[in-house]
Amino acid sequence: MPPEYSEIYRDYAPDYEKLVSCEDWKGNLLPAIELICPIAGKQIVELGAGTGRLTMLLAPKAKHITAFDRAPAMLAVAGNKLATSGLKNWTLGEADNSSLPVPDGSADISIEGWALGHSAFWHEQNWKAVLSKQTGELLRVLRPGGTAIIIETRGTGCGKPAKLPPQLEKFYSFLSDELNFQSKWIRTDYKFPSLAQGRKLSGFFFNNHEITAAITDDAVLPECTGLWWKKI
Repeated sequence: MPPEYSEIYRDYAPDYEKLVSCEDWKGNLLPAIELICPIAGKQIVELGAGTGRLTMLLAPKAKHITAFDRAPAMLAVAGNKLATSGLKNWTLGEADNSSLPVPDGSADISIEGWALGHSAFWHEQNWKAVLSKQTGELLRVLRPGGTAIIIETRGTGCGKPAKLPPQLEKFYSFLSDELNFQSKWIRTDYKFPSLAQGRKLSGFFFNNHEITAAITDDAVLPECTGLWWKKI
């Protein structure tokens, strides 16, 4: 039986990194973020950093980025990548998304990628309370004029936003309708080294035959990604 997401983040960080390193092969995400808020010279706080894919994307332009995750194995991979890069303007720390060890009003940008959506499933009975706390942390750490950015899937194996599980649809509606986040979507397709590798890596993480079947002969898996943001 394939591992659960929480188990993947705890015990399979290198395999997860192999998968996510193949996403956004056309480089659409950073320009989309910078249309919301330029990165250069900004103090950034990131939650749910995982193996550091957003951290690595933002650090070269940021003044400093402080990134948190609750899984030590994921942070170990992120730390190795950042150290190898030669960048010095970063700090990693272990923390839950609901409680960041960061002072109020200390960041220009707060950001998360593909982390908060899990709470909609893991805390299905009280998802709104949990996600209110987590999004509240994104807003709490911002100084006046700062921007909070949330990045989550809008559909894997799809060329345009798809109908998603009700847990995610409720979360996204909560962001737009109750918290007044703006939103847009982009393509962040995966490009695997080979079709066989694509089937192996996508099967390991998504465990969904329809997603695996959506990989094209040239080893591309369509992915739609949503960005939600709020300026304070």
